[in-house]
Amino acid sequence: MTAPKIVIPKTSEEPLELTSTHSLERIPARGRYTEEARQTRLDFLKEKSGQLFNRVGKTSLRADQLRFNIENFVGSVEVPIGLAGPLLFNGQHATGTIYTPLATTEGALVASATRGATAISKSGGVSTAVLSQRMIRTPFFKFDCLTSALHFSEWLRKHFIAIKEKTRQRSRHAELIELKPLILGRIIHLNFIYQTGDASGQNMTTSCTWHACQWILQEYQPRHTIEQFFIEANLASDKKTSYQSFLSGRGTRVIAEAHIPETVLQRILKVSAKDLVSAYQAGVTGSIQAGIPGVNANVANIIAAIFTATGQDIACVHESSLAHLHIEQTEQGIYACMLLPGLVVGTVGGGTGLPHQQECLALLGCAGSHQSARFAEIIAGFCLSLDLSTLSAIASGQFAAAHDRLGRNRPIKFLRKEELTPSFFQAHMGEHFKALEHIKISETPCHAESIVCRLTSEHTTKFLGLLPASLYFQHQHQPLQVMLKIKPTDEEAIHTLQTLAQFCDPRLAEEIKRAGGTTFFKGCHQREMQLYQLNDSCFTDIAPQCFGQYQNQEREIYLLVLEWLDSLTLMNTVDDLAGWHEAHITTAIKDIAEFHGLFLGQEQQVFEQFNLCVMNQTKMVQLQPLWRLLQNHGFNEFPEWFTEQDQQQLKLILENLPMWWGILDRQPKTLIHGDFNPRNLAFRETSNQLKLCAWDWELATWHLPQRDCVELLAFTLKPEQVTPAYLLKFSEFHRQQLEQATKMTLDKTQWHLGFHYSLLDFTVNRLAHYWLANTLQDYPFMTRLTATTLAMINALESTATQAWGNAS
Repeated sequence: MTAPKIVIPKTSEEPLELTSTHSLERIPARGRYTEEARQTRLDFLKEKSGQLFNRVGKTSLRADQLRFNIENFVGSVEVPIGLAGPLLFNGQHATGTIYTPLATTEGALVASATRGATAISKSGGVSTAVLSQRMIRTPFFKFDCLTSALHFSEWLRKHFIAIKEKTRQRSRHAELIELKPLILGRIIHLNFIYQTGDASGQNMTTSCTWHACQWILQEYQPRHTIEQFFIEANLASDKKTSYQSFLSGRGTRVIAEAHIPETVLQRILKVSAKDLVSAYQAGVTGSIQAGIPGVNANVANIIAAIFTATGQDIACVHESSLAHLHIEQTEQGIYACMLLPGLVVGTVGGGTGLPHQQECLALLGCAGSHQSARFAEIIAGFCLSLDLSTLSAIASGQFAAAHDRLGRNRPIKFLRKEELTPSFFQAHMGEHFKALEHIKISETPCHAESIVCRLTSEHTTKFLGLLPASLYFQHQHQPLQVMLKIKPTDEEAIHTLQTLAQFCDPRLAEEIKRAGGTTFFKGCHQREMQLYQLNDSCFTDIAPQCFGQYQNQEREIYLLVLEWLDSLTLMNTVDDLAGWHEAHITTAIKDIAEFHGLFLGQEQQVFEQFNLCVMNQTKMVQLQPLWRLLQNHGFNEFPEWFTEQDQQQLKLILENLPMWWGILDRQPKTLIHGDFNPRNLAFRETSNQLKLCAWDWELATWHLPQRDCVELLAFTLKPEQVTPAYLLKFSEFHRQQLEQATKMTLDKTQWHLGFHYSLLDFTVNRLAHYWLANTLQDYPFMTRLTATTLAMINALESTATQAWGNAS
């Protein structure tokens, strides 16, 4: 007989065929669960496929402990685990606040489950209960006629106790509770119905049923003829969905319910009770027409993720995802419940004993015996959480945006990493790269990656980001260390911002979409490239050296080759101000003032030279709905950051925006950095002298020079350092440095008024966008930044009151 073939891919384009006779003959049977045997298999794979399997081959699992889990063990794969929750439980077996590990590679799953859990928890929690637990194995018997089948059915009823005793001999967990024959003419499908305690029970019930059936055949066959017997003929629905499992249950039948008021629906799930129920009802009609057993949004995501993390039988995700979600509108909001009729889970046996899976079960308080009911209730609670979040996203328009990825199916030949060869640089970046022989690009993006690049790269299939690289030139012993910055377009950056907002509030996403052409992102992909073409020392002395750049509008390529910044003083210190002192702040102000002086009042020149989107009073007033939604989002998401007085003051600032932006419009402006904070700043230190180095210039814009100064202070001062005198000291220093750089006279009163109103602009516009970003990704500096900004506003409150009075 010809041996069956195994196909192992040598590369993605060239499969390599191997016969199975080659694979295991070299490994003696008694040694197959040893590390030596595992290495032999790996060597075989490496030899035959040409692949190294360095990652798969590295594993913490021991071959000698996997005898009942896997055959021909070679290694393991990593699946990332995220933590969802907290979810407050008021269950029969699960109580208190619980987090769950979710092993998944699907973006937005953990965030969505957490959002639903937060809504339920803030509404009093989820109530859960296990209704029943059973496992079924259904052997097949065939007789000569119906009369024989009926006789056999009666014989089974009389011998139930004896049959039950035979099953007990094979397992201490499985208890046979019922024999239920299903007669179809001369055929009987015999349901062996068990309770299996803390084990899921598929394997143990198979063993119990097999041995019981052997006894049945032995006892019944001599006097009567059984023409055929099979241990299973699919009626048990093992690892399959069926209406039998939906109605009668297979595994654990568990239910979860929650009441959520309208206020929580609006604030957390961003949906009304009416719209959520409408979306649910639409799902009911769709499920009926599709013939789906039950109704649910996507419980399979939770079940698969928890099963993977906790060592459950992954194939049972199929039948375990049978679910019925019910939602109805109440006077206060909604009532929702989730029934899982066939959840096949266990806390002992199978993969639950593996070390990583055991840790995840322990996290849930579900490791070991007598925990399967708690485990089932936890799964049901998080299934309800995810379905409520998903349905809310569908009802409010967030669902598509949450899964949107830019660059998909777009007819553009985007840049690929493989293209970045010496010939690419020689062709597109001039004489400097003629002697380039080799380039080595890091596999790991830079940890200091800009927010614009990083967030956009997470929502696109394009090759984007900051990548360290080594360039090797002829006749040079040491490579040139550079940073390759592959920039997103402004449309992609704006779309990313809109996607983030969609998670938070669809109204906010709509306002961002409406404002897209007037936000500070407009033109960001070209602006920084234009700045790096400047030859003036006022810029080149404070920016990283640029070795070359390449733009291809048709292919949407915007690439900078920048100096690799290493060992700078205070680099990447936005989360830790321990090293920041007054000398660093004044150095940064002095050096940026020289850049400000380069274009102060030169509006026509700047607009001809740079692709800028400039804010003014008219645009800011038109965008007031956006600023208001951003502000309210911050208040709702981070209430611990704001006192009632803070909220009232920020609302008053927004109401007075037409007045103070009108004053800003009349102040002298220049080209500013626009993102001037320790995320993008450090210092070169030579001979005990500091020199500013500022990068990420994509948000440079036409604004008051004071705008850079107030952002720097908001990021580098602690709230307790803020006083009116201290702030005005830095403001005055900035004014003097700019006067010195430009030989111009700047009115002191107007300057400090511009300083204060630039702070208000930073708060309304930029800080509020940080609150939005912080909703989906925690930025440790945000609590301090918000507190310092509020302290700065409070310190200048009397000045603002007097100015508004004069203006009126």
